[in-house]
Amino acid sequence: MIKKILFITFVIIIFVFMLLFNNNNSDLISIDLEFIKITTTSSIMFVVIFVIGWALGILSSLFYVIKLLNQRRVLRSELKNSVNENSILKNKPLQDAD
Repeated sequence: MIKKILFITFVIIIFVFMLLFNNNNSDLISIDLEFIKITTTSSIMFVVIFVIGWALGILSSLFYVIKLLNQRRVLRSELKNSVNENSILKNKPLQDAD
């Protein structure tokens, strides 16, 4: 319950800061990307650049996460084989020394 209240409070604070930032930076920004020219307010451009950076960060870490998942799959397979081998050796009849 407290976690939910803190999260809602955090979202409200972020929203208030966003409104203040938008109110103080209402001027237009023009970005020329050689093949396209974008003109919008600085607050919208800030959000767009933030989202693009977030997406590129997720994309760059995706390869590492896939590598970890593959490694986890291999380790689970090896563990399953070891458990099977261990149970086979346990169930093997003992050969007493004469």
